[in-house]
Amino acid sequence: TIYLADFNFLNVEDSRKDAKLIGVGIGATNKLEGVEGIELTFGAKAILANIDDSDRELDSKWFAAVPLMGIIRYTFPPLMFNIPTISIETKLLYAPGALSFGDSEKYSEFRFAADIEMIENVKIYAGYRNIITGFGVGDENNEDYIFSNGFYGGLKFSY
Repeated sequence: TIYLADFNFLNVEDSRKDAKLIGVGIGATNKLEGVEGIELTFGAKAILANIDDSDRELDSKWFAAVPLMGIIRYTFPPLMFNIPTISIETKLLYAPGALSFGDSEKYSEFRFAADIEMIENVKIYAGYRNIITGFGVGDENNEDYIFSNGFYGGLKFSY
């Protein structure tokens, strides 16, 4: 079993929207027996976020959530000519109303990414993410609000 610590900060700014999200999580990873290269991770994450969106009449909405987290990761077999290790990963997080606090009714997050280990223990990654939270806005309760929807990239460090 390998233990995973996860930290992220997301800042979304444009002319009509200002949103910030910080997340800290832990998980446990094991290899799937009988299938080479697949790892499964289960854990939880603490999320705290603030949204100001003039289009949706969301003025300084705060929410916190403790979503459950599942990750499936596949590492391709080593390639010839010393090509660095390549992996793909899917991450799902979900917090129903019982695990969502503040102005949020629910929280869900989906991510798909690919990475390549350019230097030992340092990976470059790129992917797509979709983060949705539910707010009671206007006449409809539990309306889905897209916090972030798009491509992203960065560096991962492991030890």
